[in-house]
Amino acid sequence: MKKSPLRAGLVALATTTALTSAASAETFDVTYATIFGPTVPQVACGAIPMAEDQALKDLGFNISVVHSAQLGSENQLAEQISFGELEMSTITSSIFAAWLENIS
Repeated sequence: MKKSPLRAGLVALATTTALTSAASAETFDVTYATIFGPTVPQVACGAIPMAEDQALKDLGFNISVVHSAQLGSENQLAEQISFGELEMSTITSSIFAAWLENIS
């Protein structure tokens, strides 16, 4: 079974942050952007519940969800992440393939 790169990244980010923020009690403001609207399952069942998750809030994550391509197209979101202007996004494989070699 393949693990989702997004899920693996979130777990790694949460683990690393939990280890460091326990001592420093830092909070992290994270913006999650997607081209999909609020009724699409990826947003309604994934992004929004993640933003409301008390366990993540307890770890110091304040996640704001920006949906409906308000911050740009998928390619623009990928660029914003690569430049460090955006923390999280959902990118489809067609756009993601332009950023990574050997994606299948």
